[in-house]
Amino acid sequence: MITKKLIPFSRKEYPFEFNSTVSFLENCIKIDYIITGDISSIVIEKCNATPQRLIGLWKKTCFEFFLRSGKYKEYMEFNFSSSLNWNCFNFNSETKDLTEWNIINTPKVKIVKTEDRIEMNVIIEKVNLALAHQDFKKSEYSTTAVLLIENEKGDIIETFWAIKHADMKPNFHHPESYQRCIDKS
Repeated sequence: MITKKLIPFSRKEYPFEFNSTVSFLENCIKIDYIITGDISSIVIEKCNATPQRLIGLWKKTCFEFFLRSGKYKEYMEFNFSSSLNWNCFNFNSETKDLTEWNIINTPKVKIVKTEDRIEMNVIIEKVNLALAHQDFKKSEYSTTAVLLIENEKGDIIETFWAIKHADMKPNFHHPESYQRCIDKS
């Protein structure tokens, strides 16, 4: 299990803390996104009774997971909306050739919101991954999120959160933003 703090691109202070925990298990990847503190400004959609696969989830509050094999430019991107809608893409190289990936089993997604906590739990079965990404010892990952924040004036602001921001602009696809899946030491 790997726990990492997600930081905002803007470096602005927020009244909450954002962490992700990722576990690379034999048959799946388990991801927990946990936001604690004063979460009242975060815009969360109502849960969809019948979650759908949709493009463009990143235009609202969206939790994301990137996975790549260290030796390939190919990588996968998973999007999970607070409404429980989802999608998965396979890229041949950085931000090129967006292709929806054929999923065998829909990822399991659950979100729980309390007064001071938002927790999203995701399980991605290994059979859903491109073959190049199934060897976690050779793979790298990144957990990211787009959080819509309502400011004191009532304006909705897009904020970008990641373990590491490796570009001069918010860019979750940057190749230097990945972490090793499993410690190789």
